[in-house]
This record gives sequence, structure tokens and C-alpha cells, in this order.
Amino acid sequence: MTADVVHQKRLRNDDFDNSKVTLPSAAKPGDYELRYYNGDNKTVMLTRPIAVVPVEIAIEGPESVETGTTFSVSWKGPGARYDSVQIWDPTARGGNGRAVFERRVWSGDIDAQTVNLNAPKEAGDYELRYFNGDNKAVLVTRPLSVQ
Repeated sequence: MTADVVHQKRLRNDDFDNSKVTLPSAAKPGDYELRYYNGDNKTVMLTRPIAVVPVEIAIEGPESVETGTTFSVSWKGPGARYDSVQIWDPTARGGNGRAVFERRVWSGDIDAQTVNLNAPKEAGDYELRYFNGDNKAVLVTRPLSVQ
């Protein structure tokens, strides 16, 4: 049975010189395995177990806001390089949903863990979401009413 690859990185010249690579962690806590894979002969040359531990994940903000206003949301989460807090419209794109506004967590106040969001100009029921960009995973949601 083969395991699913969560993340991988091809080694480049500077990786060899420094003997170091950086990988994002998996979105879900659990036991994983790091593997050194030789692409030339398609073999795993070395493995090492690694545990991904849970991190507190939360978003807090108003339950309702007026259309077109700016409001603050506090967040707790990994704070990874592509993470964002989003306003999600679940009815968009024929019910598949889409982000109508998002703010990357690093472009907000990362020390105080807050971001400012702009409410949609159309009233309706939306969601606030913490989105982990490295894993393309929604880590937490909560309802937001725009009036």
C-alpha cells in the first residue's frame, strides 16, 4: 500500500549546498513520515517519522456587520505564509462558493493576530473562514450576517 504524498520539494543546487529544505506541515494533526526519494531510480532512500501536533485555531469577530463597512477579526492559527482570513459566500458559483474578500494574515497585524476585512456590498449570509493556503484547507468557519 502506498502512502499519499502531502507535500514534496525537489532539491535544487542551493538545497544540496545547505543540506536543508523547508516544507509546510500537513493541515491535519497526526503521525507522518518524511522521505528522501531518489527520482533517478524511483526509490525511497531514507525515512524519518514526524508528528504534526494540533494548534489552536479560532476566528472571532462580529456576528453581523453593515454592508460595505470595515471590521476587525482576530485569529489564532498556524500563521503560515499563505494563510488568510476570508469572507466566504457559500451561494456563489452555483452553490460552490467563493471568497468575496480575504486578507492574508501576514498583511494584517500578525503580532496581535488581527485583520481588517471589508464587508460585501450586498446583504446576505456569509462565513468567516481561516484558510490554510499551503494545504488549501479551511481550518475553521463561523457565520457572518451582512445587513
